[in-house]
Amino acid sequence: MPDEAPQREKFTVAQLVLAAAALAVVGLVLIFGFGGDDSDEPGTSQPSSQADGDDADGADDDGGDGDDANSAPDVTSSPEPSTTADDETSPPPLPPGMERPGPTEAPDPATVDHQSPSQIALAALTAAYSMDTTTDESPADAMQRVEPWLADTWKSREYDLKDLEDEVEDDWNDWADHDGYASINVIQDVISNDAVSPQERGDTETTAMRKIAVSFTPLGRDGWNGQLEDATWYVHMERPSASDPWTIVEMRRPVFDPTTRPLPTGSPNSWSSTHDPGNR
Repeated sequence: MPDEAPQREKFTVAQLVLAAAALAVVGLVLIFGFGGDDSDEPGTSQPSSQADGDDADGADDDGGDGDDANSAPDVTSSPEPSTTADDETSPPPLPPGMERPGPTEAPDPATVDHQSPSQIALAALTAAYSMDTTTDESPADAMQRVEPWLADTWKSREYDLKDLEDEVEDDWNDWADHDGYASINVIQDVISNDAVSPQERGDTETTAMRKIAVSFTPLGRDGWNGQLEDATWYVHMERPSASDPWTIVEMRRPVFDPTTRPLPTGSPNSWSSTHDPGNR
C-alpha cells in the first residue's frame, strides 16, 4: 500500500500535466481561432487592399492606357494632316499611264504657216485659250496673244474674243484660287483639207473661212477641275493677193444652229450682212 500514494501522486501530476496541455491547446485554438476571425476581417480587408492594389495596378495599367490615350491623339492625329488642306490641294491619283494635262501654250507665230488658212485659224484660237492665272493678270493677256494673226486689235467688234474674255473673267478668281489654267481637250478644223478642197469650202485666192471646234477644261494645279466648255468658231481670213499671208478679219461663235443653217461662205463682209439678225 505504501507504493500506492506515490503512484497516485504520479497519476495526479500526469493528469494535471495533461489537463494543462489540453487547456493550453484549447487556449491556442481559441486564441488563433478568434485571431483568425479577427485576422479574417483584416484578411478580408487585406484581399480588398490587395484588390485595391490590383485596382491600383489596374489603375496603373489604366494609367498606362491613359498615357496611351494621351499618345493616341498623336497616333490618331497622324492621319489628320492627310485629310486637311494638304490632301485637299493634292491632285487626285490618275490611272496608270495617264498624266494630268498641262496649260495650253500659245503657238510661236514664227512656226505657223501664214499661207495656210487652217493653221492660222487653229493658231489664233489656241492662243485665245492659253489662259493661265499663274502667268496672266487676266484673260485679256491671252487675247492679246491672238493679235499676231488678226487684221485689227482683239477688242474689235469683228471678233468675239471680248465676249470670251468677259466670260472667263467672271470665273477668273475661282480659277486663281486653284492656280488654274485652260487646258484644250480638242481643237480641230471641222472640215479638214483632206476631205474638202478649198474651192468646195468656198475659199478664193483672197478669202477663206474655217470652222473650228474647241473643247477645253479649266484645271487647277491643286487637282481642281472646272466645267468642260465647248465652242464652235467661224474664222474668216483675207489677204491682198495669193502671195500675201492670211490675216483674220472676223472670228464669230454662231448664234444659230449650224446643223439647220448653211455654213457661211465667201467674204466675211458678205457673210456678216447675210446673217446679221438686223438684215433678215
